[in-house]
Amino acid sequence: MKTTTGWWQLLIILLSFACAAEVKSQDAGIWPGHIGAANPPLPAKKPTPPKPTPPRPTPSKPEIIQTAAAANAAKAATAAVAAAADANRGPTTTRVPKAKTTRPDREHPPDDSVKTAPHSGQVYLPNYNPHQPLILTWQVLGPALDQVLFTTSKIAPPGTWWPDLAFCLKQIIPTSIPPNQVRSYGFYCCPEHNKQTICGGPASHYCAKWSCVSSNDGDWKWDSEYTHDRATFSFENSGPGRYVIIEPYKRFDCRPADLDRIRIKFTDTGKNYDTQTWIRGMRWGVVFNDYNNKPGSSVMVRLSLSSPPAQPVGPNVLAKEPPSTSNTPIPPDTENRLFSLMQGAFLVLNRTNPNVTQSCWLCYASSPPYYEGIAQTRGYNKTTDSSQCPWGGNRKLTLTAVSGSGLCLGQVPHDKQHLCNQTQTVQPMEGNQYLVPPLDTVWACNTGLTPCVSTSVFNTSKDYCILVQLVPRLLYHDDSSFVDEFDHRGRWKREPITLTFAVLMGLGIAAGVGTGTAALIQTPQYYEELRAAMDTDLRSIEQSITKLEESLTSLSEVVLQNRRGLDLLFLKEGGLCAALKEECCFYVDHSGVIKDSMAKLRERLDIRKKEREDRQGWFESWFNKSPWLTTLLSTLVGPIIILMLLLTFGPCILNRLVAFIKERVSAVQVLVLRQQYQEPRESGRVAYETM
Repeated sequence: MKTTTGWWQLLIILLSFACAAEVKSQDAGIWPGHIGAANPPLPAKKPTPPKPTPPRPTPSKPEIIQTAAAANAAKAATAAVAAAADANRGPTTTRVPKAKTTRPDREHPPDDSVKTAPHSGQVYLPNYNPHQPLILTWQVLGPALDQVLFTTSKIAPPGTWWPDLAFCLKQIIPTSIPPNQVRSYGFYCCPEHNKQTICGGPASHYCAKWSCVSSNDGDWKWDSEYTHDRATFSFENSGPGRYVIIEPYKRFDCRPADLDRIRIKFTDTGKNYDTQTWIRGMRWGVVFNDYNNKPGSSVMVRLSLSSPPAQPVGPNVLAKEPPSTSNTPIPPDTENRLFSLMQGAFLVLNRTNPNVTQSCWLCYASSPPYYEGIAQTRGYNKTTDSSQCPWGGNRKLTLTAVSGSGLCLGQVPHDKQHLCNQTQTVQPMEGNQYLVPPLDTVWACNTGLTPCVSTSVFNTSKDYCILVQLVPRLLYHDDSSFVDEFDHRGRWKREPITLTFAVLMGLGIAAGVGTGTAALIQTPQYYEELRAAMDTDLRSIEQSITKLEESLTSLSEVVLQNRRGLDLLFLKEGGLCAALKEECCFYVDHSGVIKDSMAKLRERLDIRKKEREDRQGWFESWFNKSPWLTTLLSTLVGPIIILMLLLTFGPCILNRLVAFIKERVSAVQVLVLRQQYQEPRESGRVAYETM
């Protein structure tokens, strides 16, 4: 009996050592780079032939190790020793502190079409027209940004073209396994932008847990928990099965028929993201799901924008001639532009309404808006050729003054519906089309002025547009207003009437009823010079806005660079502020001056209010007592006056009316009696004469 008990104790001890060795080997990370504590549920597999297949073990949590910088080497070693000591007490996860270093895969090459805000990492587009087509280039990059795995380009508005991308697994994870087995083992992907700490970093290919997987494919394909990724990954071609003998690929290029070719499809979530996010690029970790070491890598999907080149039409005669030696023309300054704009407006006004230009003054408005938009009710054309639209520069100007009513597109807000006498909806179409307005008109949209409207951009947004004709905001005065002003003929009884150029052309008030536009429509040759001057002025405004934006960005970069440099120089003293012994280095508080100015302004306003109240009579002061008194008196005065008039003059008028009616009735009665009296006499006279 004692012998049997001893054998059982020995057997239990041996089993305990075996289990401890297995747990320790799993915790040491024998399968580095795979996902987590357990494999996902596998579907029913096909019958396995007699060929032996190694079992698929159940791994434990991987050990995430991230290298630190040289400055933190001592701390990292200490943490590793402590983790090793803790490992003797049981299976744990060791995490070495990560150094604050810059990832090489985030260093994007410079791109002229993309600008980066200083020290923020935010990438934004220049001030561009969202309806204007650009060259969209989608790229699939490898772990290194100079490794281009796939690229495709098309001219389209940003946010309207989402093609399928592709790459081959052997381009980023070279293996010696036949392609059909690669297709059978499959892969899984994890997004870097998941923003979950449990998913790990580049060392684990962002796949430290099964819940981090967004896409997978192969014989062990399962439903991923992460379903709101911006793109999906799947094999493009089906394979013959893992047991067919195929030679491994000896080349590393990717062809459409390769079995390890992976297709990338954009999801609705990815299409709804802004363009700036795709310009920065999005990275996914890709892991080869084999039995052994599970190698992995990463790919990045990135978008780049560029302007389409201008296409020449016909032979270039000037290219055959020798270069000209004439002087470079001087660009027109502000004075020339203003004079050209004024001259063009005067010519149009003189041709269409010569009576008002005999003696007048045309003046520029000193305050915005400097242009007016006149709503038009005219047709437009549809085309798929973007070259028919005069895009010009990437300007994005807005229009704040629109008058009249005309053709509108989309869902116009209630406060803008008075500008529409005809509203149309843009129906979804196959492919992208452009709505080209008539000559000398543009689309005034809530995103800015655009020469054409892209149907793809319009249908995917909540934009609305109004067909308008641009005219400069010029003020018209007759000669008498200025002559009387300089002759000092006394004070004005009323303010001089000021008309704008749009009203004089019959485009402001008359456009609301659809009349008055024949002046510019029937005489387009007179408007051409004005339109050219307006385009020149708008181009100058756009350049000024762009330069101002660039200067502000450059100024902010210089200020931040100088501040960082000074902080580094005075690092021993505790920074720039500590070296200067200042509590605040850059901010200057002018709130005291503002408070004093506002106090003086309020004091002057109170004095003026008191003076106005002193000059008012007792009746006028009623209207200042309460805000509802003005409305009440205005509402009741009219009915009260009418009632008093009726009570005063009503009886007299009623008596006169009754007397008049009685007189008329008496006259009628007399006529009736007279007629009745005369009829018997006439009948007797006739009888006597007959006898």
